[in-house]
Amino acid sequence: MIYYVLPILSIILLFTFIYFIGGFLLFKNVLIRKNKRNYPLLPYEQDTSFFDDEIVKSIYTGSAEKGTLHAYLKQNNTNKWVILCHGYAADARTMSIFAKQYYEKGYNVLSIDARAHGDSGGKIIGMGWLEKHDIISWCNYLIKNYGNDVTITLFGISMGAATLMMICGEDDLPTNVTSIIEDSGYDNIYEVFKHSLFKKYYILSFIPLSALRFFTNNIAYYDLKEEASAIESLNKCKVPMLFIRGSKDTSVPVSSFNRMYEACNAPKQQLIIENAKHSEGCTTDANMYWSNIFEFLNKYDKEECK
Repeated sequence: MIYYVLPILSIILLFTFIYFIGGFLLFKNVLIRKNKRNYPLLPYEQDTSFFDDEIVKSIYTGSAEKGTLHAYLKQNNTNKWVILCHGYAADARTMSIFAKQYYEKGYNVLSIDARAHGDSGGKIIGMGWLEKHDIISWCNYLIKNYGNDVTITLFGISMGAATLMMICGEDDLPTNVTSIIEDSGYDNIYEVFKHSLFKKYYILSFIPLSALRFFTNNIAYYDLKEEASAIESLNKCKVPMLFIRGSKDTSVPVSSFNRMYEACNAPKQQLIIENAKHSEGCTTDANMYWSNIFEFLNKYDKEECK
């Protein structure tokens, strides 16, 4: 009998070892702060010149976690603000072309470094679920330092967009937030990882993702599958929202976009940019992109710029 038991135990131990090592490596490579990006900049990320202006301020607030969060701020003669939220493995400076457009329309600009990115603190990347708390911190920073009458537009791309959808319906989102624009966001972290793994490696994703889920539960303290979703927040959302995607976006499935749009109970619009890949609508058809954004903002923002 022992001749059968030992091989079976060896196989179980080997599988368990591979399972946990694989999960840890996936967690380390995907969700731990990176010192160097391992893929090229997207077209919109290449121009960072807006933040080279000498009147741009580099500012900090707490915490992530009990450390500091960093952002760039450029003030205009207005009470209207836009908070810019970048994508995965990017930073505040890569939002330069967005900052320029909003600033030229009279907005004050706050472009933030997400936790574990750029000059912000933190070691673990939450793919939006952890970062959503930092959005509240930045909104409160603007209200505290620039007055209770500030109005805030939230704009995010990819991971930044998912972050905004995960916070849009929360009770502690200040009423100063008058509009939200999400570009190429996703509704569920687990589902977007599953889609990405299959698309890139043609592998069944259950095993690596269940291992990754173990580490997010025990190190990052959130459930990758059951908890980290935008749907519940979208169901409670009351802030007008514009949903943007590219017709050739293969990173986020169309089904995900449709679920998010249907789940949102706030006033909403959608914009599909033809021939645009993931996060590239702004460079594929800039005229359509920006004309629709500012038409949306003119419709839903409560006050004109002062």
